[in-house]
Amino acid sequence: MTALVLDAQRQLFADTHVIGEMFAIERSVLSPERHPGNPIMSPEMPWEGGFIDPVKVLRDTDSGQFRLWYRAWTSIRPPVERHLCYATSADGISWERPELGLVEFHGSRANNLVQSRPDMYFIHDPREPDSSRRFKAVGRFDTESLCAAFSPDGLRWTEYEANPVIDKIGDAHTLLGWDERQSAYVGYFRPYEGLDDPIRDEYPMGFRRIGRCTSTDFIHWSPMEMVLVPDAHDPVGTQFYEMYVTPYEGVYFSTVLVLHIDRGLRDYDQPNPEGMEQTIDVQLAFSRDGIHWTRLGDRHPWLALGPSQSWEDRHVYAQPLLVLDDEIRVYYQGANVRHEIQELRLSGERVEGRWRGSRVGLARLRRDGWVVARPEPHAAEAWMTTKTLTISGERLWVNADASTGSLEAEILDEGSRPLPGFERSRCVALTDDALAAPLAWRDADIRSLGGRPVRLRFYLNGASLYSFWSS
Repeated sequence: MTALVLDAQRQLFADTHVIGEMFAIERSVLSPERHPGNPIMSPEMPWEGGFIDPVKVLRDTDSGQFRLWYRAWTSIRPPVERHLCYATSADGISWERPELGLVEFHGSRANNLVQSRPDMYFIHDPREPDSSRRFKAVGRFDTESLCAAFSPDGLRWTEYEANPVIDKIGDAHTLLGWDERQSAYVGYFRPYEGLDDPIRDEYPMGFRRIGRCTSTDFIHWSPMEMVLVPDAHDPVGTQFYEMYVTPYEGVYFSTVLVLHIDRGLRDYDQPNPEGMEQTIDVQLAFSRDGIHWTRLGDRHPWLALGPSQSWEDRHVYAQPLLVLDDEIRVYYQGANVRHEIQELRLSGERVEGRWRGSRVGLARLRRDGWVVARPEPHAAEAWMTTKTLTISGERLWVNADASTGSLEAEILDEGSRPLPGFERSRCVALTDDALAAPLAWRDADIRSLGGRPVRLRFYLNGASLYSFWSS
């Protein structure tokens, strides 16, 4: 078997790809922690009605400014009116609504409305040589197709002259963007869901499911390939509303928005929904190719609904993840109305003294903190050994929390025998919480290994290990 190459790409524990053996080790999926000051944005302006949801958050690489695009529903009652809006922030928590002067609302352009269809989903594409197409979007063209649009700044959009670019499509669509591994743009879309759609017979458990398309030019897209469909292991009424995919350290993570409908598979028109009916929460999925997915955490919610009677007890609708140097941010829509037309139309009103509608929330995950390797409770000894690998860098690094214990390591030969100088007894124990801590052995240097195939063994004494790498 060819040895894995350990380089600057971090090795994670969402699967056992790099793990050879474990003793008294648990691999636990971690959920993000909600910001204590949630919600971070609420409807305030006349055009925002009572229902807003984040579409995209970016951080400008030069200025450090956070940029938020969000959808505002001025009215969910007929005639429905909605807009794409824009906000900025120095910290990604406190937001300002700049006057863009682009779109007229009730006789005035003094607003933050973007010149765009309201349901565009877009990417920033810095590799694009044409500055007028640095931002790329897909959006609803009609009830069954998607259009493409382009923008130099994400605020002023020009639609492709020969739209639509994708036919037979549902009402939810997301973009991964340009995938270097695929040498193509990748999108995750919901297929057409009309009443005459045979998918209702093929997948009676849930006709909302996720497909994948690719394109080399953002105009011509491949036929849709199903990648995530509710199955017999899901509760009756499980539907996949949307799927936001984030490339991360050579693999892919996605937030899967799960809609729960009733046993009769009725949607929108349930006469008296209760419990989980017509609510949306978030599961976490993992893939090594972007096609074959494993839902982590035994399909339990990764970002669950808030407590009953809270501002987010009916919808938790996570958007694309924002990866920063020290954390992963999850911007999400929280709502206290169900995915049911009569309740949605209550947005912006008070019912029994309680404001109904949706706001924007924030949750945070530690860098690399998707799945943690840590000792079983009360374990006297706990260790994990990698598969055979070669170390390409000059140092070994770990992302670990050993503040309540210690982490030690040793380097083994292919027969699992400690190499002289790299025994556990000579390792400088880690006793801190660090996103990037070097591993060292007294009087030994990993450069002396010269690319020799080895195995690493981590000893965890009350410590948590999130990732390791070499550089």
